[in-house]
Amino acid sequence: YSYTSSIETLSRLIECYNFIGNTKEAVSEMQRFLLNNKRTNRWETSKATAEAIFSLLMGNSPKIIGNYKDDTFKVGGKIVDTKEAVPGSGYIKQTWDANDVTSDFANITITKTEDGTSWGNVYWQYLTDYSNVTASSAGLSVKRQILKSSFDGDKVVYTEVTKDDNVKQTDKIVVRITLETDRELEFVHVKDLVPSCFIAKDLLSGFEYQNGLYYYKSIKDESINFFIDKLLKGKYVFEYPVNIQQSGEFNAGITKVQCMYAPEFGGQSEGRKLNVENDKK
Repeated sequence: YSYTSSIETLSRLIECYNFIGNTKEAVSEMQRFLLNNKRTNRWETSKATAEAIFSLLMGNSPKIIGNYKDDTFKVGGKIVDTKEAVPGSGYIKQTWDANDVTSDFANITITKTEDGTSWGNVYWQYLTDYSNVTASSAGLSVKRQILKSSFDGDKVVYTEVTKDDNVKQTDKIVVRITLETDRELEFVHVKDLVPSCFIAKDLLSGFEYQNGLYYYKSIKDESINFFIDKLLKGKYVFEYPVNIQQSGEFNAGITKVQCMYAPEFGGQSEGRKLNVENDKK
């Protein structure tokens, strides 16, 4: 029901198993599920949050907050200083000057000294042309198709524009985005980078519902953004029409998707070029 809380229920179960005793393994598994759930979903109320934290830290529970300062992290053979780690979370931010980065930085070694579950992420940022971007996915995948619409009698027919195809300025174009997730997620952001030759037909931002997906669409000059509060496991398809405003060769851009609660869950579509012919008289 709307007034029940799965987080509170699970927290009470953890407390119950702690009270019974001799259930350390079961408690550890439930706590791991609770923490994994928090990576991609919110604890919906302050009461549920308090219950969850209590169940994670209560006396007989396996140790959740470890002594991470005894762990060692090496990047390219260089030790990362953990003295400035954020208490509790162990978050560390380390940056290097571009001149100090070598191919050895691809070798990362982590030595963990205590039992329990840990999470870590390493982000590599670099610059490249959009047409060179390859598709990738991590829990979330997104595919973008550029479709040309035409009429076959009274029926609308969609034909995909491939890398080898050209389009004309007078063509009617629809952008189709296929989004797929292997788990339930909250607060998902889809950013579709619009080629400079396109302009969205609908210029007003607002809430929309399409093919089982409810989202807020924010339209900007360089991108169209979709903000999804709750994304259930499965596949979703949504579309929007565009007009072609100029001819030439363009980067078609890419579509990126990311869980704002857990940035490690995300994906992107493949980059490509788009050729537009001028057939306007």
